[in-house]
Amino acid sequence: MKTILLGFSNNLYSFYRAIHGFSNKTHAVIALVVMACVFLLMGFHRLVDGDEGFYLLSAKLVAEGKKPYLDFFYPQMPALLYIYAAWFYLAGASWLSARLFTVVLAFAIGVMLFLYGKKRSRNTALALLIVLLYTFSSFVFAWFVVAKTYAISTLFLFGSVLLFLSIYNANGLRLGVLFLSGLLFGLSADIRLMFLGLGPIFFIGVLLVPIPPLHKILSLVAFGLGVLVALSPNVYFILIDQSSFLFNNLGFHSLRSDEGMVGDLSQKFRVILRLLGQRIPRGSMYSMQSLLLIISLVSLRRYMTGPRASFLKYFIGMFVVINLMPTPSDTQYFCALMPFIWLLLIESYVSYQRLAGPNNQISIIDENQSVPSIIKYMPVIIALYIAVAPIDMYRYSVGGNKVPGIDRVDHWKISRIRQISNWLDEHVKPGEQIISSWPGYLLESHTHVNLVEKTENHFGWLVEDKLSVTDAENYLILRADQRRELIENREIQYFIVNHWGPMNQPGVLILLEESQYKVVAQFSDIKIYGMD
Repeated sequence: MKTILLGFSNNLYSFYRAIHGFSNKTHAVIALVVMACVFLLMGFHRLVDGDEGFYLLSAKLVAEGKKPYLDFFYPQMPALLYIYAAWFYLAGASWLSARLFTVVLAFAIGVMLFLYGKKRSRNTALALLIVLLYTFSSFVFAWFVVAKTYAISTLFLFGSVLLFLSIYNANGLRLGVLFLSGLLFGLSADIRLMFLGLGPIFFIGVLLVPIPPLHKILSLVAFGLGVLVALSPNVYFILIDQSSFLFNNLGFHSLRSDEGMVGDLSQKFRVILRLLGQRIPRGSMYSMQSLLLIISLVSLRRYMTGPRASFLKYFIGMFVVINLMPTPSDTQYFCALMPFIWLLLIESYVSYQRLAGPNNQISIIDENQSVPSIIKYMPVIIALYIAVAPIDMYRYSVGGNKVPGIDRVDHWKISRIRQISNWLDEHVKPGEQIISSWPGYLLESHTHVNLVEKTENHFGWLVEDKLSVTDAENYLILRADQRRELIENREIQYFIVNHWGPMNQPGVLILLEESQYKVVAQFSDIKIYGMD
Protein backbone atom coordinates (compact mmCIF):
# COMPACT_ATOMS: atom_id res chain seq x y z
CA MET A 1 0.00 0.00 0.00
CA LYS A 2 2.85 2.35 0.85
CA THR A 3 4.41 1.77 -2.56
CA ILE A 4 1.09 2.35 -4.32
CA LEU A 5 0.48 5.60 -2.44
CA LEU A 6 4.00 6.85 -3.13
CA GLY A 7 3.62 5.93 -6.78
CA PHE A 8 0.34 7.83 -6.98
CA SER A 9 1.96 10.71 -5.13
CA ASN A 10 4.82 10.61 -7.62
CA ASN A 11 2.44 10.96 -10.57
CA LEU A 12 0.58 13.82 -8.94
CA TYR A 13 3.83 15.55 -8.08
CA SER A 14 4.93 15.23 -11.70
CA PHE A 15 1.65 16.86 -12.72
CA TYR A 16 2.35 19.67 -10.26
CA ARG A 17 5.83 20.13 -11.72
CA ALA A 18 4.27 20.39 -15.18
CA ILE A 19 1.90 23.09 -13.95
CA HIS A 20 4.84 24.77 -12.24
CA GLY A 21 6.31 25.30 -15.70
CA PHE A 22 3.42 27.47 -16.79
CA SER A 23 3.88 31.23 -16.88
CA ASN A 24 2.77 33.40 -13.97
CA LYS A 25 0.05 34.83 -16.16
CA THR A 26 -1.27 31.36 -16.95
CA HIS A 27 -1.39 30.48 -13.24
CA ALA A 28 -3.40 33.62 -12.54
CA VAL A 29 -5.83 32.95 -15.40
CA ILE A 30 -6.42 29.36 -14.26
CA ALA A 31 -7.05 30.50 -10.69
CA LEU A 32 -9.51 33.20 -11.76
CA VAL A 33 -11.38 31.02 -14.24
CA VAL A 34 -11.76 28.07 -11.84
CA MET A 35 -12.98 30.33 -9.01
CA ALA A 36 -15.42 32.13 -11.29
CA CYS A 37 -16.88 28.89 -12.67
CA VAL A 38 -17.30 27.17 -9.30
CA PHE A 39 -18.65 30.18 -7.41
CA LEU A 40 -21.04 31.28 -10.15
CA LEU A 41 -22.33 27.72 -10.57
CA MET A 42 -22.91 27.31 -6.86
CA GLY A 43 -24.15 30.87 -6.37
CA PHE A 44 -26.95 30.51 -8.90
CA HIS A 45 -27.88 26.91 -8.10
CA ARG A 46 -27.16 26.49 -4.39
CA LEU A 47 -30.35 25.72 -2.45
CA VAL A 48 -31.62 28.74 -0.53
CA ASP A 49 -30.66 28.94 3.12
CA GLY A 50 -33.52 29.98 5.40
CA ASP A 51 -31.57 32.88 6.89
CA GLU A 52 -31.08 34.45 3.47
CA GLY A 53 -34.71 35.51 3.27
CA PHE A 54 -34.42 37.26 6.62
CA TYR A 55 -31.21 39.12 5.70
CA LEU A 56 -32.25 40.10 2.19
CA LEU A 57 -35.75 41.34 2.94
CA SER A 58 -34.26 43.39 5.80
CA ALA A 59 -31.70 44.85 3.36
CA LYS A 60 -34.53 45.69 0.96
CA LEU A 61 -36.37 47.51 3.74
CA VAL A 62 -33.21 49.48 4.56
CA ALA A 63 -32.81 50.38 0.87
CA GLU A 64 -36.30 51.88 1.10
CA GLY A 65 -35.40 54.02 4.11
CA LYS A 66 -36.32 51.87 7.11
CA LYS A 67 -33.94 51.39 10.02
CA PRO A 68 -33.09 48.15 11.84
CA TYR A 69 -33.98 48.00 15.55
CA LEU A 70 -36.10 51.13 15.23
CA ASP A 71 -38.51 50.08 12.46
CA PHE A 72 -38.18 46.30 12.56
CA PHE A 73 -36.65 43.54 14.64
CA TYR A 74 -33.18 42.52 13.42
CA PRO A 75 -31.05 40.33 15.74
CA GLN A 76 -27.63 41.10 14.22
CA MET A 77 -25.20 43.98 13.82
CA PRO A 78 -26.30 46.40 11.07
CA ALA A 79 -23.43 46.76 8.57
CA LEU A 80 -24.50 43.86 6.32
CA LEU A 81 -27.91 45.45 5.75
CA TYR A 82 -26.48 48.75 4.58
CA ILE A 83 -23.93 47.16 2.26
CA TYR A 84 -26.51 44.87 0.62
CA ALA A 85 -29.01 47.76 0.55
CA ALA A 86 -26.49 49.83 -1.44
CA TRP A 87 -26.09 46.90 -3.85
CA PHE A 88 -29.86 46.55 -4.19
CA TYR A 89 -30.07 50.26 -4.97
CA LEU A 90 -27.69 49.71 -7.90
CA ALA A 91 -28.63 46.24 -9.13
CA GLY A 92 -32.18 45.73 -7.87
CA ALA A 93 -33.46 43.51 -5.07
CA SER A 94 -33.54 39.95 -6.32
CA TRP A 95 -32.19 36.54 -5.43
CA LEU A 96 -29.77 36.45 -8.33
CA SER A 97 -28.41 39.95 -7.74
CA ALA A 98 -27.85 39.12 -4.06
CA ARG A 99 -26.14 35.85 -4.93
CA LEU A 100 -24.00 37.55 -7.59
CA PHE A 101 -22.81 40.13 -5.08
CA THR A 102 -21.99 37.38 -2.57
CA VAL A 103 -20.08 35.45 -5.24
CA VAL A 104 -18.01 38.57 -5.91
CA LEU A 105 -17.13 38.71 -2.21
CA ALA A 106 -16.02 35.05 -2.20
CA PHE A 107 -14.07 35.65 -5.41
CA ALA A 108 -12.33 38.67 -3.86
CA ILE A 109 -11.13 36.58 -0.92
CA GLY A 110 -9.66 34.06 -3.38
CA VAL A 111 -7.87 36.79 -5.33
CA MET A 112 -6.36 38.18 -2.14
CA LEU A 113 -5.26 34.69 -1.15
CA PHE A 114 -3.62 34.12 -4.54
CA LEU A 115 -1.74 37.42 -4.42
CA TYR A 116 -0.53 36.79 -0.88
CA GLY A 117 0.58 33.24 -1.71
CA LYS A 118 2.42 34.45 -4.80
CA LYS A 119 4.19 37.23 -2.94
CA ARG A 120 5.17 35.19 0.13
CA SER A 121 6.22 31.97 -1.59
CA ARG A 122 7.43 33.47 -4.87
CA ASN A 123 5.80 30.44 -6.42
CA THR A 124 2.70 31.11 -8.50
CA ALA A 125 2.08 27.39 -8.95
CA LEU A 126 1.77 27.05 -5.17
CA ALA A 127 -0.50 30.11 -5.08
CA LEU A 128 -2.68 28.47 -7.73
CA LEU A 129 -2.81 25.26 -5.68
CA ILE A 130 -3.86 27.17 -2.55
CA VAL A 131 -6.64 28.88 -4.51
CA LEU A 132 -7.87 25.51 -5.80
CA LEU A 133 -7.98 24.17 -2.24
CA TYR A 134 -9.88 27.28 -1.15
CA THR A 135 -12.31 27.05 -4.05
CA PHE A 136 -13.05 23.34 -3.66
CA SER A 137 -13.53 23.50 0.10
CA SER A 138 -17.06 22.37 0.93
CA PHE A 139 -17.17 25.06 3.58
CA VAL A 140 -16.37 27.75 1.01
CA PHE A 141 -18.49 26.84 -2.02
CA ALA A 142 -21.42 25.90 0.23
CA TRP A 143 -21.44 28.89 2.61
CA PHE A 144 -19.54 31.74 0.94
CA VAL A 145 -22.08 31.95 -1.90
CA VAL A 146 -25.20 32.36 0.25
CA ALA A 147 -26.32 35.86 1.20
CA LYS A 148 -25.52 35.59 4.90
CA THR A 149 -22.84 37.07 7.11
CA TYR A 150 -20.07 34.61 6.22
CA ALA A 151 -18.53 35.89 2.97
CA ILE A 152 -18.78 39.59 3.69
CA SER A 153 -17.54 39.43 7.29
CA THR A 154 -14.70 37.07 6.31
CA LEU A 155 -13.65 39.40 3.48
CA PHE A 156 -13.22 42.32 5.89
CA LEU A 157 -11.52 40.14 8.49
CA PHE A 158 -9.20 38.60 5.90
CA GLY A 159 -8.23 42.03 4.59
CA SER A 160 -7.55 43.14 8.16
CA VAL A 161 -5.26 40.18 8.82
CA LEU A 162 -3.35 40.62 5.53
CA LEU A 163 -2.68 44.26 6.35
CA PHE A 164 -1.68 43.34 9.88
CA LEU A 165 0.79 40.67 8.68
CA SER A 166 2.57 43.29 6.58
CA ILE A 167 3.93 44.98 9.72
CA TYR A 168 6.26 42.02 10.30
CA ASN A 169 8.47 42.85 7.34
CA ALA A 170 8.30 46.65 7.60
CA ASN A 171 10.96 49.06 8.72
CA GLY A 172 9.63 51.44 11.33
CA LEU A 173 6.07 52.30 12.27
CA ARG A 174 3.15 51.58 9.95
CA LEU A 175 0.40 53.42 11.76
CA GLY A 176 -1.64 54.00 8.61
CA VAL A 177 -1.64 50.30 7.78
CA LEU A 178 -2.63 49.39 11.33
CA PHE A 179 -5.44 51.96 11.28
CA LEU A 180 -6.81 50.42 8.06
CA SER A 181 -6.40 46.95 9.56
CA GLY A 182 -8.39 48.03 12.60
CA LEU A 183 -11.01 49.64 10.37
CA LEU A 184 -11.57 46.41 8.43
CA PHE A 185 -11.60 44.40 11.65
CA GLY A 186 -14.23 46.73 13.06
CA LEU A 187 -16.35 46.34 9.91
CA SER A 188 -16.18 42.55 10.22
CA ALA A 189 -17.39 42.83 13.82
CA ASP A 190 -20.16 45.19 12.71
CA ILE A 191 -21.48 42.21 10.74
CA ARG A 192 -20.65 39.34 13.13
CA LEU A 193 -20.33 40.77 16.63
CA MET A 194 -18.56 37.70 17.99
CA PHE A 195 -15.52 38.58 15.85
CA LEU A 196 -14.69 41.19 18.49
CA GLY A 197 -13.40 38.27 20.53
CA LEU A 198 -10.45 38.11 18.13
CA GLY A 199 -9.28 41.57 19.22
CA PRO A 200 -6.83 40.31 21.90
CA ILE A 201 -4.98 38.30 19.23
CA PHE A 202 -4.10 41.51 17.39
CA PHE A 203 -2.80 42.87 20.70
CA ILE A 204 -0.56 39.79 21.01
CA GLY A 205 0.44 40.20 17.37
CA VAL A 206 1.74 43.72 18.01
CA LEU A 207 3.78 42.43 20.95
CA LEU A 208 5.47 39.97 18.58
CA VAL A 209 6.81 42.82 16.43
CA PRO A 210 10.47 43.67 17.30
CA ILE A 211 9.93 47.41 17.86
CA PRO A 212 10.42 49.67 20.92
CA PRO A 213 7.66 49.67 23.58
CA LEU A 214 6.52 53.19 22.67
CA HIS A 215 6.06 52.14 19.04
CA LYS A 216 4.02 49.15 20.18
CA ILE A 217 1.73 51.44 22.16
CA LEU A 218 1.29 53.75 19.17
CA SER A 219 0.58 50.73 16.96
CA LEU A 220 -2.14 49.50 19.31
CA VAL A 221 -3.66 52.98 19.45
CA ALA A 222 -3.74 53.21 15.64
CA PHE A 223 -5.41 49.80 15.35
CA GLY A 224 -7.88 50.63 18.11
CA LEU A 225 -8.82 53.94 16.46
CA GLY A 226 -9.61 52.08 13.26
CA VAL A 227 -11.91 49.72 15.15
CA LEU A 228 -13.69 52.61 16.85
CA VAL A 229 -14.21 54.48 13.57
CA ALA A 230 -15.72 51.37 11.97
CA LEU A 231 -18.11 50.81 14.87
CA SER A 232 -18.96 54.49 15.44
CA PRO A 233 -22.17 54.48 13.28
CA ASN A 234 -23.74 52.24 15.92
CA VAL A 235 -23.72 55.22 18.29
CA TYR A 236 -26.71 56.50 16.32
CA PHE A 237 -28.81 53.45 17.23
CA ILE A 238 -27.56 53.44 20.82
CA LEU A 239 -28.46 57.09 21.37
CA ILE A 240 -31.96 56.69 19.94
CA ASP A 241 -32.85 53.39 21.62
CA GLN A 242 -30.09 51.73 23.61
CA SER A 243 -32.41 49.03 24.96
CA SER A 244 -33.49 47.84 21.49
CA PHE A 245 -29.93 47.84 20.19
CA LEU A 246 -28.69 45.75 23.10
CA PHE A 247 -31.63 43.35 22.93
CA ASN A 248 -31.29 42.74 19.20
CA ASN A 249 -27.55 42.06 19.41
CA LEU A 250 -27.23 40.40 22.82
CA GLY A 251 -30.50 39.91 24.68
CA PHE A 252 -32.22 37.91 21.95
CA HIS A 253 -29.30 35.48 21.73
CA SER A 254 -29.36 34.89 25.47
CA LEU A 255 -33.08 34.03 25.32
CA ARG A 256 -33.38 31.98 22.12
CA SER A 257 -31.93 28.90 23.84
CA ASP A 258 -32.76 27.55 27.30
CA GLU A 259 -28.99 27.11 27.74
CA GLY A 260 -28.35 30.85 27.47
CA MET A 261 -26.00 32.69 25.12
CA VAL A 262 -23.05 30.40 25.87
CA GLY A 263 -23.96 26.92 27.04
CA ASP A 264 -25.00 23.38 26.06
CA LEU A 265 -21.51 21.89 26.13
CA SER A 266 -22.78 18.55 24.83
CA GLN A 267 -23.98 20.22 21.62
CA LYS A 268 -20.60 21.90 21.17
CA PHE A 269 -18.88 18.56 21.69
CA ARG A 270 -21.00 17.08 18.89
CA VAL A 271 -19.87 19.90 16.59
CA ILE A 272 -16.24 19.09 17.39
CA LEU A 273 -16.84 15.41 16.64
CA ARG A 274 -18.30 16.26 13.23
CA LEU A 275 -15.29 18.43 12.43
CA LEU A 276 -13.03 15.52 13.39
CA GLY A 277 -14.82 13.18 11.03
CA GLN A 278 -17.16 11.59 13.55
CA ARG A 279 -20.97 11.57 13.35
CA ILE A 280 -20.76 12.70 9.74
CA PRO A 281 -24.17 13.36 8.14
CA ARG A 282 -24.77 10.76 5.46
CA GLY A 283 -23.37 11.92 2.14
CA SER A 284 -21.40 14.83 3.63
CA MET A 285 -17.78 15.40 2.65
CA TYR A 286 -16.91 18.51 4.63
CA SER A 287 -15.92 16.45 7.65
CA MET A 288 -13.49 14.43 5.53
CA GLN A 289 -11.95 17.64 4.27
CA SER A 290 -11.76 18.97 7.83
CA LEU A 291 -10.00 15.80 8.96
CA LEU A 292 -7.48 16.03 6.10
CA LEU A 293 -6.78 19.64 7.03
CA ILE A 294 -6.31 18.83 10.70
CA ILE A 295 -3.90 15.99 9.85
CA SER A 296 -1.91 18.30 7.60
CA LEU A 297 -1.75 21.12 10.16
CA VAL A 298 -0.64 18.80 12.97
CA SER A 299 1.98 17.14 10.76
CA LEU A 300 3.38 20.46 9.56
CA ARG A 301 3.42 22.17 12.95
CA ARG A 302 7.24 22.07 13.19
CA TYR A 303 7.38 24.37 10.14
CA MET A 304 5.00 26.94 11.61
CA THR A 305 7.72 29.25 12.87
CA GLY A 306 8.24 33.00 12.85
CA PRO A 307 6.01 35.86 14.00
CA ARG A 308 3.53 35.55 11.11
CA ALA A 309 2.91 31.86 11.74
CA SER A 310 2.73 32.44 15.49
CA PHE A 311 0.12 35.16 15.04
CA LEU A 312 -1.92 32.95 12.70
CA LYS A 313 -1.78 30.01 15.12
CA TYR A 314 -3.09 32.16 17.97
CA PHE A 315 -5.67 33.68 15.63
CA ILE A 316 -7.00 30.33 14.39
CA GLY A 317 -7.02 28.88 17.90
CA MET A 318 -9.10 31.78 19.23
CA PHE A 319 -11.33 31.61 16.15
CA VAL A 320 -12.14 27.98 16.94
CA VAL A 321 -13.10 28.93 20.49
CA ILE A 322 -15.28 31.82 19.31
CA ASN A 323 -17.10 29.64 16.78
CA LEU A 324 -17.96 27.18 19.55
CA MET A 325 -19.27 29.79 21.95
CA PRO A 326 -22.75 30.65 20.57
CA THR A 327 -25.68 28.48 21.61
CA PRO A 328 -26.37 26.62 19.50
CA SER A 329 -23.05 26.38 17.67
CA ASP A 330 -22.85 24.95 14.15
CA THR A 331 -20.23 23.47 11.86
CA GLN A 332 -21.05 26.06 9.17
CA TYR A 333 -19.58 28.78 11.41
CA PHE A 334 -16.14 27.32 10.70
CA CYS A 335 -16.29 28.29 7.03
CA ALA A 336 -14.80 31.65 8.02
CA LEU A 337 -11.66 29.83 9.20
CA MET A 338 -10.73 28.47 5.77
CA PRO A 339 -8.81 31.44 4.28
CA PHE A 340 -6.73 31.77 7.45
CA ILE A 341 -5.82 28.09 7.44
CA TRP A 342 -4.46 28.53 3.91
CA LEU A 343 -2.42 31.51 5.10
CA LEU A 344 -0.88 29.33 7.80
CA LEU A 345 -0.07 26.61 5.25
CA ILE A 346 1.59 29.21 3.02
CA GLU A 347 3.72 30.31 5.97
CA SER A 348 4.57 26.65 6.65
CA TYR A 349 5.78 26.28 3.06
CA VAL A 350 7.91 29.42 3.36
CA SER A 351 9.42 28.11 6.59
CA TYR A 352 10.07 24.68 5.08
CA GLN A 353 11.87 26.22 2.11
CA ARG A 354 13.93 28.39 4.45
CA LEU A 355 14.95 25.41 6.59
CA ALA A 356 15.74 23.27 3.56
CA GLY A 357 18.11 25.91 2.17
CA PRO A 358 18.26 27.80 -1.13
CA ASN A 359 19.83 24.93 -3.07
CA ASN A 360 17.42 22.30 -1.78
CA GLN A 361 16.48 19.77 -4.45
CA ILE A 362 14.31 17.51 -2.27
CA SER A 363 11.72 15.61 -4.24
CA ILE A 364 8.99 13.37 -2.96
CA ILE A 365 9.64 11.04 -5.87
CA ASP A 366 12.45 9.20 -4.08
CA GLU A 367 11.06 7.50 -0.96
CA ASN A 368 14.59 7.00 0.40
CA GLN A 369 15.21 10.72 0.76
CA SER A 370 14.88 12.36 4.16
CA VAL A 371 11.54 14.04 3.58
CA PRO A 372 8.77 14.29 6.21
CA SER A 373 6.10 11.66 5.56
CA ILE A 374 3.34 14.24 5.36
CA ILE A 375 5.13 15.96 2.47
CA LYS A 376 5.59 12.65 0.65
CA TYR A 377 1.87 11.97 0.87
CA MET A 378 0.68 15.57 0.51
CA PRO A 379 -0.22 15.14 -3.18
CA VAL A 380 -2.50 12.22 -2.22
CA ILE A 381 -4.15 14.32 0.53
CA ILE A 382 -4.67 17.22 -1.88
CA ALA A 383 -6.10 14.97 -4.59
CA LEU A 384 -8.52 13.33 -2.15
CA TYR A 385 -9.51 16.74 -0.76
CA ILE A 386 -10.45 18.04 -4.20
CA ALA A 387 -11.92 14.77 -5.48
CA VAL A 388 -14.68 14.64 -2.84
CA ALA A 389 -15.80 18.24 -3.49
CA PRO A 390 -18.27 17.41 -6.33
CA ILE A 391 -20.22 15.18 -3.93
CA ASP A 392 -21.00 18.16 -1.70
CA MET A 393 -21.56 20.42 -4.72
CA TYR A 394 -24.39 18.11 -5.79
CA ARG A 395 -25.69 17.83 -2.24
CA TYR A 396 -25.91 21.58 -1.69
CA SER A 397 -27.31 22.45 -5.12
CA VAL A 398 -29.52 19.49 -6.07
CA GLY A 399 -29.77 16.65 -3.56
CA GLY A 400 -30.22 18.56 -0.32
CA ASN A 401 -29.44 15.48 1.78
CA LYS A 402 -28.55 16.55 5.35
CA VAL A 403 -27.95 20.14 4.27
CA PRO A 404 -28.69 22.35 7.31
CA GLY A 405 -32.18 23.81 7.05
CA ILE A 406 -33.07 21.82 3.93
CA ASP A 407 -35.62 19.15 4.73
CA ARG A 408 -37.68 19.51 1.54
CA VAL A 409 -35.60 20.38 -1.50
CA ASP A 410 -38.44 21.74 -3.62
CA HIS A 411 -39.22 24.37 -0.96
CA TRP A 412 -35.75 25.92 -1.14
CA LYS A 413 -35.18 26.38 -4.85
CA ILE A 414 -35.05 29.97 -6.09
CA SER A 415 -37.50 29.02 -8.84
CA ARG A 416 -40.08 27.85 -6.27
CA ILE A 417 -39.73 31.01 -4.19
CA ARG A 418 -40.18 33.12 -7.31
CA GLN A 419 -43.42 31.30 -8.14
CA ILE A 420 -44.84 32.42 -4.81
CA SER A 421 -43.58 35.98 -5.30
CA ASN A 422 -45.19 36.12 -8.76
CA TRP A 423 -48.50 34.80 -7.42
CA LEU A 424 -48.55 37.50 -4.77
CA ASP A 425 -47.90 40.21 -7.35
CA GLU A 426 -50.77 38.92 -9.46
CA HIS A 427 -53.38 38.48 -6.72
CA VAL A 428 -52.68 40.80 -3.79
CA LYS A 429 -54.28 44.19 -4.17
CA PRO A 430 -52.88 47.45 -2.77
CA GLY A 431 -53.75 47.75 0.90
CA GLU A 432 -54.33 44.04 1.46
CA GLN A 433 -52.09 42.81 4.26
CA ILE A 434 -49.91 39.69 4.44
CA ILE A 435 -48.36 37.61 7.20
CA SER A 436 -45.72 35.16 6.00
CA SER A 437 -44.04 32.29 7.84
CA TRP A 438 -40.83 33.21 6.03
CA PRO A 439 -39.86 36.66 4.70
CA GLY A 440 -37.97 35.38 1.64
CA TYR A 441 -41.20 34.85 -0.31
CA LEU A 442 -41.60 38.62 -0.49
CA LEU A 443 -38.06 39.60 -1.57
CA GLU A 444 -38.86 39.86 -5.27
CA SER A 445 -42.51 40.80 -4.76
CA HIS A 446 -43.83 44.33 -4.73
CA THR A 447 -46.30 43.20 -2.07
CA HIS A 448 -43.62 43.24 0.63
CA VAL A 449 -44.94 46.69 1.51
CA ASN A 450 -48.15 44.92 2.57
CA LEU A 451 -46.27 42.81 5.12
CA VAL A 452 -47.75 43.26 8.58
CA GLU A 453 -45.45 45.15 10.93
CA LYS A 454 -43.45 43.04 13.40
CA THR A 455 -43.42 40.08 10.99
CA GLU A 456 -40.40 41.21 8.93
CA ASN A 457 -38.45 38.13 10.01
CA HIS A 458 -39.20 34.72 11.45
CA PHE A 459 -36.97 34.82 14.52
CA GLY A 460 -39.20 36.69 16.92
CA TRP A 461 -41.37 33.65 17.61
CA LEU A 462 -38.35 31.93 19.24
CA VAL A 463 -38.52 34.34 22.19
CA GLU A 464 -42.07 35.71 22.08
CA ASP A 465 -43.14 33.61 25.07
CA LYS A 466 -40.14 34.78 27.11
CA LEU A 467 -40.86 38.50 26.79
CA SER A 468 -43.30 40.68 28.66
CA VAL A 469 -46.03 42.41 26.68
CA THR A 470 -44.19 45.71 27.02
CA ASP A 471 -40.83 44.31 25.89
CA ALA A 472 -42.34 42.51 22.89
CA GLU A 473 -43.97 45.79 21.86
CA ASN A 474 -40.77 47.77 22.31
CA TYR A 475 -38.65 45.23 20.42
CA LEU A 476 -41.16 44.98 17.54
CA ILE A 477 -41.99 41.30 18.00
CA LEU A 478 -45.51 40.06 17.22
CA ARG A 479 -46.81 37.82 20.00
CA ALA A 480 -48.85 34.64 19.51
CA ASP A 481 -51.95 36.20 21.05
CA GLN A 482 -51.70 39.11 18.63
CA ARG A 483 -51.52 36.70 15.68
CA ARG A 484 -54.60 34.92 16.97
CA GLU A 485 -56.43 38.22 17.35
CA LEU A 486 -55.55 39.24 13.79
CA ILE A 487 -56.90 35.93 12.49
CA GLU A 488 -60.09 36.04 14.53
CA ASN A 489 -60.82 39.62 13.51
CA ARG A 490 -60.10 38.78 9.84
CA GLU A 491 -57.87 41.83 9.58
CA ILE A 492 -55.32 40.10 7.35
CA GLN A 493 -56.15 39.10 3.78
CA TYR A 494 -53.42 36.48 3.22
CA PHE A 495 -51.32 34.12 5.33
CA ILE A 496 -48.37 32.25 3.78
CA VAL A 497 -47.86 29.02 5.70
CA ASN A 498 -44.90 26.70 5.12
CA HIS A 499 -44.06 23.46 6.95
CA TRP A 500 -42.24 25.11 9.86
CA GLY A 501 -42.47 28.25 11.93
CA PRO A 502 -45.16 29.87 14.06
CA MET A 503 -47.94 29.61 11.47
CA ASN A 504 -47.71 25.86 10.89
CA GLN A 505 -49.14 24.86 14.26
CA PRO A 506 -52.34 22.78 14.58
CA GLY A 507 -54.04 25.46 16.68
CA VAL A 508 -53.22 28.20 14.14
CA LEU A 509 -54.40 26.13 11.14
CA ILE A 510 -57.64 25.24 12.90
CA LEU A 511 -58.16 28.88 13.82
CA LEU A 512 -57.64 29.91 10.19
CA GLU A 513 -60.33 27.46 9.06
CA GLU A 514 -62.71 28.51 11.84
CA SER A 515 -62.22 32.13 10.82
CA GLN A 516 -63.31 31.16 7.28
CA TYR A 517 -59.90 31.34 5.63
CA LYS A 518 -59.30 28.80 2.91
CA VAL A 519 -56.33 27.65 0.84
CA VAL A 520 -56.34 29.87 -2.26
CA ALA A 521 -52.99 28.70 -3.62
CA GLN A 522 -50.58 25.88 -2.91
CA PHE A 523 -47.01 25.30 -4.00
CA SER A 524 -45.96 21.84 -2.88
CA ASP A 525 -46.59 22.00 0.89
CA ILE A 526 -46.47 25.79 1.00
CA LYS A 527 -50.04 27.10 1.34
CA ILE A 528 -51.48 30.56 0.96
CA TYR A 529 -54.62 31.12 3.00
CA GLY A 530 -57.03 33.84 1.91
CA MET A 531 -60.43 35.07 3.03
CA ASP A 532 -63.37 32.93 2.01
